[in-house]
Amino acid sequence: MEIEKYRTLRLETITRRQEFLNDTVYRSLAIYHALITAIAGIAAGIRVMQSKVDAINSDIADSIHFLLLVWTFLSVYMIINMISCMCSWYSYRKEESELANELTGEEVRQLPQLSNAWRWMETWFIVYCAGITSVAWWAKATLLSP
Repeated sequence: MEIEKYRTLRLETITRRQEFLNDTVYRSLAIYHALITAIAGIAAGIRVMQSKVDAINSDIADSIHFLLLVWTFLSVYMIINMISCMCSWYSYRKEESELANELTGEEVRQLPQLSNAWRWMETWFIVYCAGITSVAWWAKATLLSP
């Protein structure tokens, strides 16, 4: 009976940790989105200032380049964070499935499959972070070039 209590408690703990991971992903993405929006706004302001001066100023180009570097570092951090959350979630889900199946005596939860990663929201957040950063660098190279 003591083992059953432990398994039930462990299952509840795993569920709470999965919820925490989901909350962490959404909060991180909201902060990331706010920061890149601010960076894009600053870069646009710098570009407008550059067009009014009618001169190509290396300081302005350096400022935009620096902002894109900050943006890139934020994106790399977010991608690493998402991968970490995905690995943790996978591990928790695997343990949850095994515990649920042991508690019920039948297979009520299937083990997670890596082949289903394309369905996970974190996968698409990673694609979003990489894609929007790539578009920003492309825009700098083509649209903001002198």
